[in-house]
Amino acid sequence: MKQRCKQQKEYKVLEPETINNAYRYQKDNLGWTFFNEREYAERVFQSRFNFLAVFYALFVTVFFRVNTIDDKKIILIIGSIFTLLISLSVYRSHVKLMLLLKVLNTVDAMNPLNVLEPELKERGILPMFKVNYILGAVIPLLMVLTCIIALTLMLAGIWPVIA
Repeated sequence: MKQRCKQQKEYKVLEPETINNAYRYQKDNLGWTFFNEREYAERVFQSRFNFLAVFYALFVTVFFRVNTIDDKKIILIIGSIFTLLISLSVYRSHVKLMLLLKVLNTVDAMNPLNVLEPELKERGILPMFKVNYILGAVIPLLMVLTCIIALTLMLAGIWPVIA
């Protein structure tokens, strides 16, 4: 039998009872629950982040392989736009995954995250940072910022200096 978590107001619109009712309905009628959705959301998040990392690496490689300033500007503009769009997609997946994890804490007190947390705290192992936040927000933001900074420096004629 599943235990329910003690609730605090964590949601802007959703109510814990609505979430619990939705979970019971999903479990009884659909065969697809928040747990299945979490697995799917994690795969989507991972694949989007991996795509962003590969795209950014290829984009930077092409940028440094091109020899003319005009070609570099074109590549930088196109690469910046695509990096921004893919980063927004990664961030959206990150937000949805974090909401699903919060919903799972509402639905099931015996969720592995809830079960392990007291043991980790007792051992003094506290998270220094949240990896999902770094992957879903910080790294994409840094990628976009490097594109914007490089584009600004190029358009200002400060960088790169080609002899």
